[in-house]
Order: sequence, then C-alpha cells, then structure tokens
Amino acid sequence: AIKNPQGIALLCEDDTITWQALNEQSNRVASRLKSEGIQKGDCVSLFMQNRIGFVVSMLGIQKVGAIAGMINTNLSKQQLVHCINLIDSKKCIFGEEQTKSLQAVTSELNLEDGKDYLFVRDSSDAPPPNWAVEIDLNDESLSKVNPETSQAVLMKDIALYIFTSGTTGLPK
Repeated sequence: AIKNPQGIALLCEDDTITWQALNEQSNRVASRLKSEGIQKGDCVSLFMQNRIGFVVSMLGIQKVGAIAGMINTNLSKQQLVHCINLIDSKKCIFGEEQTKSLQAVTSELNLEDGKDYLFVRDSSDAPPPNWAVEIDLNDESLSKVNPETSQAVLMKDIALYIFTSGTTGLPK
C-alpha cells in the first residue's frame, strides 16, 4: 500500500482493488470491529464466498489482532452452528450470499441479533436482514488509517482458524 498504492492488489472475476483501497477498506473493518469491542485474541467468524470483500474482512479482523474463524460456505445447520460456537465467535461477518444459511441457525448461535451479525453486501441493493447490521467497506465515517492495534500483532499470534471438512463427523 505504501510502495505501490495504485497497483492492483486483487483481481476477482471482473472486480479489482488497489493496494491503497485494500488497506483503507480493511482499516474500516478494523475500525468498526474495535468500536464494537473486538480486541486482540477475540474470534470473529468469517462466512463469505471468495471475493474481494472476503480478503478485506479477513485483513480487518487481523488488524485488530483478532482471530478470523474461516467458516466453510458449504456448511449448514448443525455443522455451521458447531463451527461458529466452537470458536466462541464474538461477531460473525457474513456475505449477502450466505444470508439464508445463517438465518436458519441464528437462534442456535451464541450471538446477539441486530448486533453481532455484520452483513457485507455483494451485488444487490437489498437491505441486510433485520437480525444483522451492514458493514459498508467504503463507509467514510469509519477510519481508513492503519489502527494502532495492528502494531501489536505479532508473528506468534493466531491469525486464523481453519476447519477440516468434517468427512468423519463434525468439522474440527
């Protein structure tokens, strides 16, 4: 972001993002998470298809020093509940495309409706479901500056939880 701010950082289908925009958007995610009490070592589930918003969200989680719980988008029902609750998620950032799967299990998750579910829009203009709040990756009211917390993230810190597929039972 510093050396080549206008260079292409990611290309996903017809979308691209520059290094500067990737850094600024992930800082906005970090700012939002910090404002909602997420701290170093907390876990935030990430339930989204592969797209630029996925990488932005993952980096934002890590800039706070939190752990990104990478939730397989093929999971549903019991497996989905198991993974999100197992890692003691404080929030769940989810893509618009995962709304139905997540909505089917919200009553079984240890998360609060209207507060702990952060909706990331994809291609539609539909509002987030009433049990979620939108996190706009381009929200100018959120800080685009690198958060101080990113300086406290160390190589020895846990960055991600990645689950097995669970072919012999629940994901591990």
